[in-house]
Amino acid sequence: MEELVPIESLWTAQEVADFIKSSRSWVYKAAEAGALPGIVRLGAMLRFRPEVIRSWVAGREPASGKSVKLPGCRG
Repeated sequence: MEELVPIESLWTAQEVADFIKSSRSWVYKAAEAGALPGIVRLGAMLRFRPEVIRSWVAGREPASGKSVKLPGCRG
């Protein structure tokens, strides 16, 4: 069974975007493509585990294990 997380400790897409210096729309696209870890679905809403996002940015947490090219991204 998955660990319960208090909703107050979860980040919104905007908070993730602010943290990684990206747009909120990029966060949603990346989440739907499986390129972001730490996603918690609450009905139709997406929330994110801050500790997992921080580890992902630091390079310690894999996203999905697959390479994903997102629309609007260069490289």
